[in-house]
Amino acid sequence: MFAPSKTRRNIRRQTHGPSTQSPPADALKFELYTAEELDSLILPDFTTDSELGILLRSHLSPTDSQRAQFQDLQRDSLRQAASFDSLSVKIDREVSELEDEIKKLRLRATNLRERSEEAGHNHRRLQALLAPIRVLPPEIMSEIFLACLGPTVLARTNESPLLLCRVCSAWRAIALSTPQLWATLTFTGPNIQKLASTSVEWFSHSGTLPLSLRLRIPSFYLPGNSFVPPSQWSRLRDLEVELESARHVSALLDRFSDVGLASQSSGDAKFTKLLISGMVWFHGSLRHLPWNQLTHISSRGYSMHSVDWRSLIRECTSLRHGSFTIAMGSSPQENTGTNTRVSLLHLLSLKIVFATKGGWSLLAGLSFPSLLSLTLGTVRPEYYKHEGLSLWHAPTFAQISVHSLETLVLVNVSIRKESLIAFLRTTPKLTSFTGDFPFDYGPLLEELSVLPNEEGDDANAPRAMPFLPILSKLLIYQSPSKKRRTYESKVHFDVGLLTQVVRTRWRPRPSIPTQLGGDLNPGGLTSVIIRSLEEGTLLKAQITTALRPFSRQGLIVGVDVEPKGYQFDLDVDW
Repeated sequence: MFAPSKTRRNIRRQTHGPSTQSPPADALKFELYTAEELDSLILPDFTTDSELGILLRSHLSPTDSQRAQFQDLQRDSLRQAASFDSLSVKIDREVSELEDEIKKLRLRATNLRERSEEAGHNHRRLQALLAPIRVLPPEIMSEIFLACLGPTVLARTNESPLLLCRVCSAWRAIALSTPQLWATLTFTGPNIQKLASTSVEWFSHSGTLPLSLRLRIPSFYLPGNSFVPPSQWSRLRDLEVELESARHVSALLDRFSDVGLASQSSGDAKFTKLLISGMVWFHGSLRHLPWNQLTHISSRGYSMHSVDWRSLIRECTSLRHGSFTIAMGSSPQENTGTNTRVSLLHLLSLKIVFATKGGWSLLAGLSFPSLLSLTLGTVRPEYYKHEGLSLWHAPTFAQISVHSLETLVLVNVSIRKESLIAFLRTTPKLTSFTGDFPFDYGPLLEELSVLPNEEGDDANAPRAMPFLPILSKLLIYQSPSKKRRTYESKVHFDVGLLTQVVRTRWRPRPSIPTQLGGDLNPGGLTSVIIRSLEEGTLLKAQITTALRPFSRQGLIVGVDVEPKGYQFDLDVDW
């Protein structure tokens, strides 16, 4: 007989999923399973093929024996549920205790880290107390502070010397008592009132040293009062000015005149260096400057007319280093009216760059007996047109005196080979020659490949003057020679002649026969650099192969590509 449907509903309710009701009270009377027993329990099998599974999926009622068995299983399930609940509560309690312990350990770890950082900080403090720099005398510290200065000294708290004053009171006292730290100042920006207050405090620590002032002012504005005290102008020696236009220079120098700059007889300002850049034209705005006391002048990016330059240079009788940009060229007719010769006895280096086509009659009537370095050139013209080359003026260079010249750079100059060789014969002390202009270098290499025999064919015969006897550096840019827009026509470069030049002038010391060569005798070549304005793989291979025996002995040989040619360096390093 089948059991009533109520029984089937009870079995289905007791076996489907976990019960959400609490176990009956009598279940708590059972002895709970231990954790080990729970892990080893065999639970009832309710799979499809099991006895319980088949009965659950049928409409049959269990037999009396099955009913007794199921009741035992039911009681055991209640016992298991109670055991699991009890074990779960116990484990939750242990987890809570462990979490509390973890929190305590984390707090302890945080505290230990803080104490470690404090101990490390104390270690660094003690290490600072034992630092060797603390035992250095103030004189040595002053020299170290001076070495901390960069090329530009700004009044900024994060740069020296103000940064040194922020370290400690002892360093501040040493810095303030070192006048050299405060003798130079660079000012940027339009706030002239700030410059006035800054310069007063800044230069007050410079003692009686000569002062250097660099102004970088985008839009110049002059207040009614002087922005630097007249007492400090009397010690000013170096002045660099970067302004937007010549109009600003005129206003600036008018202000200088008010404080006594133009009054040389009073012995006020004795400027020696002047850098003016960023302006578009000269316009004679610098008429107030005492040119005869300046030793360094650079007009970086500041172009002037050739007539203005010729007038200016004749007043610079104390000039030692000059760098100029000429906006408009010079012709022989412009200089015929100037017959007075001027000798700049102190000039050591001179760089003149034409911004457009120019003529080197610009130098007519001038001589430079002490000149060591001369750079003449024109900004590279587009497509190498001859109209953009500056014109060599042979009569001018036949009279110019450059017997002490050691370095010569010629860039984009239209010159005949006879004129170049004739000029180079007047420079017996030349050690470095750089040429970047459309030119057949064959005749020059022929001259360089011949040196007179030291013993001579006839002991009584007068010995010929050698051509550039101590030349050590030769740098040649291979340029196109015809005014075309392509590189189709190039100057033929004779590698054989270049090899002969090196063979004639390369004299490694015989006592060191190794491939590394060692020292060279005075007067011998040390480097040969050939730079092509286009890709020249074949030329590079030919020169490298021909000069390899000499490069193995120590000769510096370079063959590379430089499409832009020689680049003028407008920056000055005084």
